[in-house]
Amino acid sequence: MALRLPTASEFEDRFTLFVESIAGERVGPLLPDQANRPLNADYLLWDRSVVAELKCLTQDHFSDRLIGEKIAAKLTLWRDSGVIPVERFKSGVVTLDGLDPKYAWEIEAIFNAPLKNAVRHASSQIRKTKEVLGLPDAKGLVIVVNLGERTLRDPDTAAGRLGAVLRRHTNTLHSYFYFAPFADPKILGPAVCMFGGIGNPAGGIEQTLLESLGTGWVAFNDDGQPYKIVRG
Repeated sequence: MALRLPTASEFEDRFTLFVESIAGERVGPLLPDQANRPLNADYLLWDRSVVAELKCLTQDHFSDRLIGEKIAAKLTLWRDSGVIPVERFKSGVVTLDGLDPKYAWEIEAIFNAPLKNAVRHASSQIRKTKEVLGLPDAKGLVIVVNLGERTLRDPDTAAGRLGAVLRRHTNTLHSYFYFAPFADPKILGPAVCMFGGIGNPAGGIEQTLLESLGTGWVAFNDDGQPYKIVRG
């Protein structure tokens, strides 16, 4: 049984209903009604102690032509400079086994670009919302929902890449929450991979609150699907 992934708009509408069910607030109606309204975050959670921005990843960058061209250019450069033995290109699948980890990091950086952009925008939106609403002590939470990005389907990969990206925004993004419908050999049937993490080691959002976000969302959508939280 496969899960039908919602569109970003469908998911956002549903998630907004969920936020309101747990006494959260939408930021939009709280802002001044003006033509030049600044970019803002989406929600206030837990008595306005947290400003949250929802980001939906819908594009599959694993098969994106431009990203493929960037990776191919890197591999060609490393082949021509002798970094990667020519023999590795004969099989059609080029591996970086045994090479300096920096080369793998460069490839990962190419895949990370869309996620970095989403997180950077979330950081700006949360920062501006705190200023406009006078919430200097509120913590920032970016909620990343994967609706199509195959390069982030593995929980460990997603956690590692999110952690790496958020390290540049620890003053604004104190924690993150990630979840995505996916099929994993370790889980029977469809599931929802969900986990929270701390962006700012000095003061992340309480883990119990992040866990309540996950369990609350599952309960809100209790339709018989075998949802599971696969990483705490």
